[in-house]
Amino acid sequence: MSVDLEAYYSDAMWDRAVERGWLEPVADLAGLLSTNLLNQMAAGGTNPFSELEEGDALRLQQKFGDRGKRQASRAIGRMRQVEAERELENFRPVIEKLRAHLFPAPAAAE
Repeated sequence: MSVDLEAYYSDAMWDRAVERGWLEPVADLAGLLSTNLLNQMAAGGTNPFSELEEGDALRLQQKFGDRGKRQASRAIGRMRQVEAERELENFRPVIEKLRAHLFPAPAAAE
């Protein structure tokens, strides 16, 4: 499943995006579900989205539109460094994985 990096924004940024109309609905929610889950739902099973916490459901059912991405970027750019680092903290594990992949540590000499 592909994930927009904006999913890593803080709840506060997502709340701001809701308030300011920066989000748009995800066009293909069924694409997020496996065939097995879709079959279970068709047979009367529970909707997996209904069991999610509000913030998690929002991140799956909505996405930042192009305008919203620009506005969020501007909002982060206006933050003080400490605030911006707090906002982007959830990106750190992704950055570390990319760094390790792109720049692997040299093998230790025996």
